[in-house]
Amino acid sequence: MIVSKVLLIFNNCNLVFQKGYSLIYWGINVTTYQKHTPMKLQSLISVALLTILTSNCSSELKDSAKQSSPDPEQVKQLLTTKQCSDCDLNGAQLIDADLQGGNLQGLDLRNANLQGANLEGANLIQADLGGANLQQANLKGAKLTGAQLSSFTKGLPFFGRQIKTNLRGADLQKANLITAYLRGTDLQGANLSGAYLHAANLKQANLKGANLSQADLFGAKLGKANLEGANLQKAKLAVASLPEANLSNINLEEGYLHGADLSGANLTQANLKKTDLSGADLVRANLTMVNLNGTNLKRASLAAANLSQSSIQSVNLYGADLSGANLDQVNLKNTNLQAAYLTAAVLTQANLQGTQMKGAKLHEANLQGTDLTKAVGLDSPLTEVEASP
Repeated sequence: MIVSKVLLIFNNCNLVFQKGYSLIYWGINVTTYQKHTPMKLQSLISVALLTILTSNCSSELKDSAKQSSPDPEQVKQLLTTKQCSDCDLNGAQLIDADLQGGNLQGLDLRNANLQGANLEGANLIQADLGGANLQQANLKGAKLTGAQLSSFTKGLPFFGRQIKTNLRGADLQKANLITAYLRGTDLQGANLSGAYLHAANLKQANLKGANLSQADLFGAKLGKANLEGANLQKAKLAVASLPEANLSNINLEEGYLHGADLSGANLTQANLKKTDLSGADLVRANLTMVNLNGTNLKRASLAAANLSQSSIQSVNLYGADLSGANLDQVNLKNTNLQAAYLTAAVLTQANLQGTQMKGAKLHEANLQGTDLTKAVGLDSPLTEVEASP
């Protein structure tokens, strides 16, 4: 009976298989073992579960009601004065609205339709824009510090349904998005050049083809984000987190990624020319056919990374960890590999002309077809560097 009621509520609220499942599973297990669980405790657990779930459903229904009928007077006030303190504009229709320089700080704009709206220079600090449609909106120079651009339905966070914001093609040049919550947000083709995204949460966001040139993403969270073909030329991503992100065909020329986490990231055919990746974590990253010419990878971790067929000329890899890395057919001309760890690395048919290798560790490295006589500074002859055939 308890199981059927719980599943019925979940079906009605469209929440089956979401995060609440683990709590229900726990409750069912507890109430199942009647030998060890007093009847009163079973009843309390059952009532608690039903109360929590029905409360969440109630919150969703209230949100839906608000979304369909925002106060027309509040909408009129916003459009007339460009400000509306304490207004609830959930679901408001603001297509092509002129809100340039408006004060929208802290407003509830969830699910609002702001397609093509002019929000240039607007104050959207702490505003809730979860689920809003900002496609082709002008947010140039807007202040979005602490804004929610991807949030959850009200009620208990454990059961909340994520509502994502559409910022596809939006103009966010030099916008202030410091600490903004943009998880899962659609920013495909958006213009974020020069934007301030310090510590912003962009996990799983869609930034395909976006312009992030000269953007400041210091400490930003971009885990599993899609940045395919994006322009991040001269962008600042120091200590940013990008594990398993899709960075294929990206332009990061002259970018600054000191100490960034790129573990498991896909950087296939990326342009990393003259980029600073010193101290970066690139463990298991896919760097096939990448342009790394002139890049700084000093003390970077590239263990088990795939760098096959990449161009790594005049690169600083001093003290870098390349153990188990794939450097098959890589051009390492004039690269600094001094004190680098190349244990069990694959260096077959690599070009080591003028490569600085003093103190490099080549234990069990595969150097088949590679001419080490053109390398500079090897401590021992080839027969003593413990390289495998």
